Amino acid sequence: MPAEPEDVQSRRDDRPVPLAAAGVRGLRLPTRLLLGDKEVSTLATYTVAVGLPPGRKGVHMSRLVACAQDWSRGFDPFRPDLLLRRLCETQPAPRAEFTIRCPYHREKRAPVSGVPGLLEYELGVHGLHEEGRPERFVLELAVPVTTLCPCSRDISEHGAHNQRAWARLGFALDPRGTPPPLDELLGRIEAEGSCELYAVLKRADEKYVTERAYARPKFSEDLARDLVLALGDLPGLGLQSVDVENLESIHVHSAFARYESSSVPPTVPPGGASTGS
Repeated sequence: MPAEPEDVQSRRDDRPVPLAAAGVRGLRLPTRLLLGDKEVSTLATYTVAVGLPPGRKGVHMSRLVACAQDWSRGFDPFRPDLLLRRLCETQPAPRAEFTIRCPYHREKRAPVSGVPGLLEYELGVHGLHEEGRPERFVLELAVPVTTLCPCSRDISEHGAHNQRAWARLGFALDPRGTPPPLDELLGRIEAEGSCELYAVLKRADEKYVTERAYARPKFSEDLARDLVLALGDLPGLGLQSVDVENLESIHVHSAFARYESSSVPPTVPPGGASTGS
């Protein structure tokens, strides 16, 4: 039998330089999300890495790919501790981290006609293990809503400008907690906008969303603050950041407002393109 090829990654390296992370980034895999009694198919982008102490030449990249493929068969985004445990078993290291980002589609019915349609959101899950420190997990959500400008409504004789906006929230996730179901959490975020967005609208629905937004004008600052007050005390979820971006309809720039908790932990570098911008 031919001799087993040498494990080059495990060679000794004499350079006294530790690496915080080495791994794979931008790995796209069909993935199943396990959400209580339902499963949702999506296409996720994975970043998986481990720390590299001085003295060791490299990491086993194939093991990281195999780990992501294992996760892709089905995982619960509210239990990232199980993913991190699997990663640490696959390739023991003083530091291990992962980021998973994917679109999530939720069926919503139009507010008057009841016509169903699929609306897209963005979901991100991060996990970080460091020897001697508590493991850290972050859940990120990007949710599209409508905002209507308060000053435009107040100074104009007719109408007011409105626009699509993105509410991006980061939560410190405690896997031991019992957070609300994902669809409920998304609904609570949407409810703070001037109006929700829908995939399909009939004429009666258009009248409804136009008038609802007009009755609930909000600056990006208003929406950011309202989200903090509405979501600052959820079981298993510690609100760490809120970023609201208005894609202005009368300007070439966007308007934004950001909230950051005074106890924001370091998060895993995202790695991979966002679909929520």
